[in-house]
Amino acid sequence: MYCGKCGKIVSDTAKFCPYCGEVFSQKSAAENGTNADTGANHSGYNAYQAQNTNSIQNSSVPQNTNSAQGSTTPLNTNGAQNSYYGQNSYQAQNMYQNQYNQSYQQYNPQMQNGYGQQAPKKKKSHKGLVFGLVAAVVLLGVGGAGGYKYLEMTHEEDYKKAIEAAKEAYDAKDYEKAAESYQSALDIKEGDEVAKEGFDLASAMMKIDSATARLAGLSSYDASINYELSLTVDDTTNARSYNLTQSSEMTATNITDENGNTIAYVTGDLFTSADDDGSESNQTYEMYVTRSGSVETSYSYTESTGWGGELTTGAEDEATVILGDIASLSYSYDKDNESEDYYVFTATGVNAKECSFLTNFCSITDKATDAGTQKMDVSLYLDKENGKVSKIVVSYPDLSMADVNSYYCTYSGKSLSISMDKIQYTISITEWESDASLSVPSDAVDALSVGGGLQTAVAFSTEPTEYLGVNMSDVTFQDASFQVPSSWVKYASTSVEQEYLLNSDGTARVSLLYIDKSNFSSKSDSKNMDLILDSLTSGAEVTDPSDVTIDGEDALRFGVTASSDDVSLNGVIYVIPCGDGYMVVEYLMYSGVDNIWQSQFNAFIGSITL
Repeated sequence: MYCGKCGKIVSDTAKFCPYCGEVFSQKSAAENGTNADTGANHSGYNAYQAQNTNSIQNSSVPQNTNSAQGSTTPLNTNGAQNSYYGQNSYQAQNMYQNQYNQSYQQYNPQMQNGYGQQAPKKKKSHKGLVFGLVAAVVLLGVGGAGGYKYLEMTHEEDYKKAIEAAKEAYDAKDYEKAAESYQSALDIKEGDEVAKEGFDLASAMMKIDSATARLAGLSSYDASINYELSLTVDDTTNARSYNLTQSSEMTATNITDENGNTIAYVTGDLFTSADDDGSESNQTYEMYVTRSGSVETSYSYTESTGWGGELTTGAEDEATVILGDIASLSYSYDKDNESEDYYVFTATGVNAKECSFLTNFCSITDKATDAGTQKMDVSLYLDKENGKVSKIVVSYPDLSMADVNSYYCTYSGKSLSISMDKIQYTISITEWESDASLSVPSDAVDALSVGGGLQTAVAFSTEPTEYLGVNMSDVTFQDASFQVPSSWVKYASTSVEQEYLLNSDGTARVSLLYIDKSNFSSKSDSKNMDLILDSLTSGAEVTDPSDVTIDGEDALRFGVTASSDDVSLNGVIYVIPCGDGYMVVEYLMYSGVDNIWQSQFNAFIGSITL
């Protein structure tokens, strides 16, 4: 038999192959015959071999008749038969061997030519599979592209809806909703510039809303204020060109009581200088501002002039004097000026009267805004960590100087050209809940009690007249000589009286009256001056007189107001000993007229020589 593994011929009785070690299963022919599925080739061969063997052994033919013809010798029947059938058996064996090998080869596909070699595998054709896969990919691609396109269109529609919703919310000042909608747009299109800028803007505006709401609620607080002014002055009259600067570091407190009455206190030092001659000055001042309803009164003090003040009506009924209406302005996100520490929000082109205290503090802006058309810019700097307003910057970048130039040319009697380089206030809230207690000093109240305090002399002013100068003319009157601003117009002049109009309608004037001592029985100047005071103020209301010194002589100064049916006068009167008599100087204005000549009058008083 043949080994089913290596194909070599081995003994039929062998239990294993001596060539490859394959173990054989020993079964009978009958058993093999019953197992047609696994042993068909072997059983056919064994049955045939058994059949031939039986035929040889049981043959009854005594002789080969062809060979016996003509012969008397019996043949060896068994040997001849065996030889014959042995040959046939061998041929049959070879025939069945080939049949076995072919059958075994078909039975065991791993065998090739019956010698245990693997038959060559027939390559399967994958053309159908490849075609199917290609078709599937194509169909998937077509369907996927359509699905992607649909998804892309859906996302684009969702994005547009989110942007539109954000813009509508922003226009309605619902910044929280706007920020949410912009975030939705970013979720759809990550990194989209429009959505990102919109989100940043809406988020910033949420912060400014909160900050301005807190500012609006301020009623009692402390603040520091830095004031800066820079002017370029061309003085053609004196052939002079220079830079004029002012600065002041102020501390301020604003207190509002439970009844809505407000009082503010401001103190500081005003520094003024000119760069062409190096001249400079320093003036310490105090200011109180009270507001009740629409009535506002300003009190101011300097050491050289004492208390003065001004009362106005028609003021805004606000809880804050210092900041004015800053909290209610419309601010825009100023990303260009944003820093690492601050968000910046700016309101541009705001009516300058919205911050009346700061606007009126500076005489330049006060005069430039008389027409009410001047504008200012206000910037709020919000701390990125706590969202509080860290500082407030108020500036006047486009201030028209036409009225300023006209005023100072008239005021000084010179040909002047003044241009604005800078005016700015920087405010920092130092205490958001101040526990200060404020009250106006009695001396300040007394100084303004005459005539209800209407338009009395203002003691403190940022007027730069000391540096701008006044074009003065020398005048002699009786035993006195002095300088009169060239802008004053002489209205009447006699040997004992002179009168000057300070404005075109005569509602502000300066009068000089000479009274000879021979009209008095007393030789005491103090008694005679008291008599003059009584005669001048008959029917008028006056303040207590104060002692002053004019060119080394003791003189009296007092405030006065007088009223008639249609007019009230307010002013200040000096009684000055002058040689053989007394010179009475009156500075009077109709109520409601701005006191813009105080510096001129002070310069006039300072020029008197007795």
